[in-house]
Amino acid sequence: MSGFEFLNVALGILALLAYLWLVVVAFRRGFWWGLAVLLLSPLSAIVFAFAYWRSVKWPFLAHIITLAAWLGVIVYLANAAGMFDQMQSINRMMSTMERAQRGEISEQEMQEFLRQDWEEFAAAHDEGQKRAAGLGLYSRELEQRRIEKQIMELEQIEPTSREHEKSIAKMLKMLRAMQSDEPMRAVLDEVMSPETVPATPDPTAA
Repeated sequence: MSGFEFLNVALGILALLAYLWLVVVAFRRGFWWGLAVLLLSPLSAIVFAFAYWRSVKWPFLAHIITLAAWLGVIVYLANAAGMFDQMQSINRMMSTMERAQRGEISEQEMQEFLRQDWEEFAAAHDEGQKRAAGLGLYSRELEQRRIEKQIMELEQIEPTSREHEKSIAKMLKMLRAMQSDEPMRAVLDEVMSPETVPATPDPTAA
């Protein structure tokens, strides 16, 4: 376990202990207070602290500080691993294809937008993997689960045109490339090549 992972676990345990301490104090004050703090924290904990500040300030402060520190570490680690940048790129690609499906943008515009988003995604993915590995946070199993979920979502999209079908195929190819150890930058040109989707014979051709 890396230092950051240990810190994350330790803060999580401290946050839980502080929360239980506050719940016990609330139940001692009254059953309904205890139930509210147990089920509706941190909002109910704030109300409870304002009502009985002198007697609950230490468990309340311990609860808020440890919870904020734990969430802060989680956000930092996710950002360090490039997860937010990758999610933004994926969401933009999905949004672009949906706009093309609704006819809001042309096929050419869709290709231009997707090319830019793919490049940003590849850069964020490779950089995020390096930073995560440096922090001892890289989990192959968790990444595989995330990729499989994104692939399933893409496979449910019904293409409305040949170009739309190509775009979906390119995104699927990129996601599947992530399941290997090959850097995303290395497969970007291959993914963007016209041969990504085999040409479908035209039944009207002579």
